[in-house]
Amino acid sequence: MAKVATKKASAKTTAKAAPKQNAAEDYVVLDHPVNNEIVKPGHYTIRVGASPCNKVEISIDDQPWVPCRHAVGYWWYDWHGYSAGSHQLVARLHKGEDTVVSRRRRFKVA
Repeated sequence: MAKVATKKASAKTTAKAAPKQNAAEDYVVLDHPVNNEIVKPGHYTIRVGASPCNKVEISIDDQPWVPCRHAVGYWWYDWHGYSAGSHQLVARLHKGEDTVVSRRRRFKVA
């Protein structure tokens, strides 16, 4: 029977292959509207999921940041008086000195 050579992974190689991630990393996620959602005119409540933090703010169409309210485990912003067309949304959380920003979310009002 032929002998097969195998290479053992060193501790250094193993660490590169599977980097450690902190399970307690801060996050902020735009739950609603979903990407490319079509929102009806009138009133829309934006929902943001975030790790425990001091406050969450959103910016719609690169306008100034506005605060969200915290209730039932999420952060909310009641949006009204908006125009039809394409819009983009970004959320950020504040935790002490740290700020975490979400990915940009695009949606439409029709």
